[in-house]
Amino acid sequence: MDVLNTSGFPQLAVASGFAACLSTVALAVLSACESRSPESSDTRPAVPPALTQQTLPADTIANTVDPIIRRALTAQGIPGAAFVFVQGDRVVYAQGYGMADRERGVAVDVERTVWPVASITKLFTGVAALQLVDRCEFAIDRDINLYLRRIAVPAEGYPPITLAYLLSHTSGLDELPGRQFDSSKGPRLSLAEFLKDRRVRYRDPGLYTAYSSYGIALVAVAVEEVSGLAYEEYVRVRILEPCGMNSAWFMQRPGDEKGVATPYEIDDGHAVPVAYEWYVTTPTSSLVASAPDMARFAMLHLANGCCGGQQVLSESLAQAMRTQQATIHPALPGWGYAFQLDIDNGRQLAEHGGDIAGFSSLLTIFPQEQSALFIGNHGEGHDLRFRVKRAARRALSGA
Repeated sequence: MDVLNTSGFPQLAVASGFAACLSTVALAVLSACESRSPESSDTRPAVPPALTQQTLPADTIANTVDPIIRRALTAQGIPGAAFVFVQGDRVVYAQGYGMADRERGVAVDVERTVWPVASITKLFTGVAALQLVDRCEFAIDRDINLYLRRIAVPAEGYPPITLAYLLSHTSGLDELPGRQFDSSKGPRLSLAEFLKDRRVRYRDPGLYTAYSSYGIALVAVAVEEVSGLAYEEYVRVRILEPCGMNSAWFMQRPGDEKGVATPYEIDDGHAVPVAYEWYVTTPTSSLVASAPDMARFAMLHLANGCCGGQQVLSESLAQAMRTQQATIHPALPGWGYAFQLDIDNGRQLAEHGGDIAGFSSLLTIFPQEQSALFIGNHGEGHDLRFRVKRAARRALSGA
């Protein structure tokens, strides 16, 4: 059953604009850390200026994305999808399409259907680490080994790896296979234990961008060491709960998949049920959430760190997440902190996609329009999300 919903979301403050370069951000954070104790935190909500662009009506978004998604479900055999579009502190349009579980006849409910967001999880890990920078318990530009007790990154003749390198995917750590686990073959290792023999370096950090799940996993170990909390508990207490993401959790062990949409791969226009994928590296791949919850997370970034009336991340570091920190060439968009950056028709985007067995997803932030979208659908690696993003981009340009 298709559902239209524009209510039930927290009203968050909105701020606009991009941060200055890394050096300015680092100096601002250092100054803040020198002037207050690590126990203190800034909980003042961001000041909400007027939107820089006219708010799009729900009908405009519906007429833009609905035909694309419905056509894909019919023509390409995708069982189901969910979409949500946000401007400022409100949801403009949210819609569910098709079936969450075709065999059992369970329709997608845009508010209740829960989707694996796969690598979008890395954005939550980025926020978690930068929260500790805000609290002066972590430094962006210091050796990550200063914050690790159970494991350490081997020197191997290379310079130290910092949090900035890890979050901008310039750590120079090798991307090794073998992050999945099978519960029938024994219990899941802790993240630190798993990484003990997988911290393989192959070049100096900071030279080139190269997508690194192991780098983000290492960030999560540091979050555990510094905070004293298990990663999943930290994210729940300091991100999910403040933002009202009540239907989000991590798939860590069998049973955690209950209530999650059934995974389907698309084979020549036919949907084939497949098994859920399980990972040892939970902080890189294992969050599940509803479309409304992902809208709340998008609002956090549109409001420069304000969520649920709390400043859960400082404005400077929220903006730094969306500001280019590294690139393979100055003329090309690269990485912020955890966010991948892009430019479309002269407009800057910050986004992250996710792919996991049976599912594709995309979260895109349009900072200059204070807008965002999330789409989740069946079919790993499917390009429906990119067609929807381009259509939404055109709608914003014409508003």
